[in-house]
Amino acid sequence: MHHLSAKISIFILFFISGVSLAETIQTGDWTVDYTDTFSEAYTENAAGKSIGFWCGTEENNCFFYLRTNTACKENSTTVIPAKTDAGETEIELLCRKIAHDGDFHYLYFFTDTERTRTLLEERLYIEISLPDMGTETFSLKGSKLSIRKVDALAGK
Repeated sequence: MHHLSAKISIFILFFISGVSLAETIQTGDWTVDYTDTFSEAYTENAAGKSIGFWCGTEENNCFFYLRTNTACKENSTTVIPAKTDAGETEIELLCRKIAHDGDFHYLYFFTDTERTRTLLEERLYIEISLPDMGTETFSLKGSKLSIRKVDALAGK
């Protein structure tokens, strides 16, 4: 868990600085944004929520995240059901409060990076059910190529 906290701290620093000079690539329903300091693959659903993969280029700090646009209890973990075209599984998320442009956002970070990678790269869609928020569905069309592009850009 300490290793994940270090990765999140690095993400916070880059998230605060903004994405003014990012290049963009579209693959299916996924977008890849990248600069000299980070690369990110993500998709957004109709409700404006997103799921993505972020990597810093200077250190080994890659992780998957869920942005819900709502508050959560900071540093809390929650195990939730995730349904895909292959069936249902459980995933663990860690809530973090992130400073951004003079405001704060809450993000959930997936605690098992490799399991999440397999889940997102090998499926057509994912439905995530969060307590008090209902079910959110995200397209995974283009996720595999986008996630691997982020890995390549980060030198992984």
